[in-house]
Amino acid sequence: ATTPPSGSQPWLAQIFAALTLLAGAISIDAVLIGGGWWLRPVLAVAVVSCCGLALRRFLPGWAVALAQLVALVFVVAWMFEITALAQLTAQLDIAQRHIQTSGAPAGVIPAIELVLTAALGLLAVVVDALAVRAPALVALPTLALLVTGSTFALGRLPWMALVAPAVAYLLLLAVSRRPGTPARPWAV
Repeated sequence: ATTPPSGSQPWLAQIFAALTLLAGAISIDAVLIGGGWWLRPVLAVAVVSCCGLALRRFLPGWAVALAQLVALVFVVAWMFEITALAQLTAQLDIAQRHIQTSGAPAGVIPAIELVLTAALGLLAVVVDALAVRAPALVALPTLALLVTGSTFALGRLPWMALVAPAVAYLLLLAVSRRPGTPARPWAV
């Protein structure tokens, strides 16, 4: 298990890392029609984050990530009623065709929601691990979401798609500051 420095609260960093990721997903909303797709990805990120919060004190990082992946597979299979690999493959084929034939903004079909849920869940595993070891790097997966949204959006992203992840990221950095380091290194 990873032993955090005394005085730090890695669980807060894990929570703010998950919030930063979800805030970054606001940019994806700009390329989709309707907001009904949010519930399942939020639940997947919550399951992965809760798994990390519960296990991080007792297991090494690789075991936590493995447990999170297993939990993600089960929760996605449960939410989308996938009981066989053939069903998953069929849903991924449908999502691929929908992406190839739809322009932005695109309608959200269950197959697209499945891909979004799995992708955000996988990113949540990465972000959770980064939150404990290198919180500043949480910006990279979040930036990937922002770039994806801005690339396919028909115009500018809404201001909230930029402000929400920035605020969440700054809060992550604030709670993950190691004791004994200056709050403003540029002022030293």
